[in-house]
Amino acid sequence: MLDNNAQKNIGIWGYGAVGKSFIRYLQKYQPHAQLHLFDDRMIASESASYLSEHHIRLYTPDEKNYFFDAIDVLLPSPGIRLPQLPAHITVINEYNLFCQHWQGKIIGITGTIGKTTVTSLMSHLLHTAQYNVATGGNIGIPMLDLLKTEETAHHTAVLELSSFQLEQGITQGPNLAIITNCYPNHLDRHDTFEAYLAAKMNMVIAQTAGQRALLPLALAAHFPKTTSTSYAWFSDEPLSSHDIHRSLPGVIFWRDGNAIIRSESGQVDENLTTITNTLSFPENWLITYAALSLLKVPVPSDITTLNIPEHRLTHTATHHAITFYNDSKSTVPQATFAAITKLYRQHQKPIVLFLGGLSKGVSRRTFIHSLKDYAFCIITFGSEAAQLSAWATEAGITSLSFATLESAFHTYTHHHAQPHDIVLFSPSGSSYDLFHDFQERGNCFVKLVHDFANN
Repeated sequence: MLDNNAQKNIGIWGYGAVGKSFIRYLQKYQPHAQLHLFDDRMIASESASYLSEHHIRLYTPDEKNYFFDAIDVLLPSPGIRLPQLPAHITVINEYNLFCQHWQGKIIGITGTIGKTTVTSLMSHLLHTAQYNVATGGNIGIPMLDLLKTEETAHHTAVLELSSFQLEQGITQGPNLAIITNCYPNHLDRHDTFEAYLAAKMNMVIAQTAGQRALLPLALAAHFPKTTSTSYAWFSDEPLSSHDIHRSLPGVIFWRDGNAIIRSESGQVDENLTTITNTLSFPENWLITYAALSLLKVPVPSDITTLNIPEHRLTHTATHHAITFYNDSKSTVPQATFAAITKLYRQHQKPIVLFLGGLSKGVSRRTFIHSLKDYAFCIITFGSEAAQLSAWATEAGITSLSFATLESAFHTYTHHHAQPHDIVLFSPSGSSYDLFHDFQERGNCFVKLVHDFANN
């Protein structure tokens, strides 16, 4: 941890949202430190002027070694994959800095899919239950920007945490740790699924007595049974009596249709609650209800004002008898598969699917083959479009391949669209080949849909 009075040379690697929050944090909590900034990209002139005005030394992309020589402590942005660093440098991550000052409770939420939705649901429902809630992390506000006041003892931080934010290890576990699921992802960063899962597990391993973890039953074998953490489990499938009574510590929640059921020490509560909300996938509600049950927070009966964040399987529009759905947040195959199967059941017909983005080290071949019963046409775009299209053809699915989303959309709407088509924009890969983030990608799709309506 950082000593508030230390006159250290502190390096910040990356000048995105988190890097800027590092600077604001250090200006408040480390006023005597000399700050150094490195980014692999060229910094805009107005940003360079700000850094100069605040006496922050900026290093150009070819001055990385000088940057390392100058610093004692490194604060890397989560997106940075660190190389072997000189021995004199101490690395401190964003979450550990946050814990150094946050006095209230912390709910940490991670997972491959669903973590943003669960974070939003938890934040909204806790606020409705009169909790003082601060929400951030990998969603919206960088967590260090939540440190607006020292009077946080009666506040609850609801943090979405990515594997990048957890991979270096953490010094303090959250009061409630939630892992929504874990599928192969970011293997271009973590190399193996085991390393990716281990990053997620760091949040639970750091917990101490009195803290709780809500985990998918499918991952039970990966967590030690001898631990000071109080485990609870959830399953999106009905459980048999054998499953309920097997030697697992803690409470088990599961979904049987729309009913959520709870078991503790073999005693089954058949009437915990029923899922009636259709704003999100049922498994997200299962996790949210289970978490609120552990926290002893009642779920309000009227949640009609709740809004799921944008770009998560939202109905964009129906134009010219064609219905469009925006699911740009789907950056892994499992999320896209969940979306297309939900729409298939809802509309009772195969879907036109837009796929694209970067695979992040995970092959999408098997996933595309699994779409044969759900997609009658796959339209691919971006840097991996040709390979994705080849796999679709291999699976017997009609496919079209394009370099950009715009060309893909225009060709579909002008030459292939049919009345009553159901169109799903759910890329299944990250956005960084063509867009800054999934929001920009989703906004591009929404604009294309509305432009189509006006032609």
